[in-house]
Amino acid sequence: MSKVNKIVLTEKYANSIDYVLGETVYLKIDSDQLERIVASIAIRATGNLYELSQGTKASFHYSFEISQEKDVVKKTEE
Repeated sequence: MSKVNKIVLTEKYANSIDYVLGETVYLKIDSDQLERIVASIAIRATGNLYELSQGTKASFHYSFEISQEKDVVKKTEE
């Protein structure tokens, strides 16, 4: 039987997470408004960093750079 690792977060840290693993999000600064998937979350003293994957590329961003909704105005301004 395989052992499953569980992550236990205190209420303080659990309440500070804005996005969950596997969630589809968009970068506010991306003019193409490509879908990205939350692949990992790093809890740091400076704030949570979210690793976002888009295809074979991945990058780290703070929550203020991320949106749950596509910015259709930015997408059409090209």
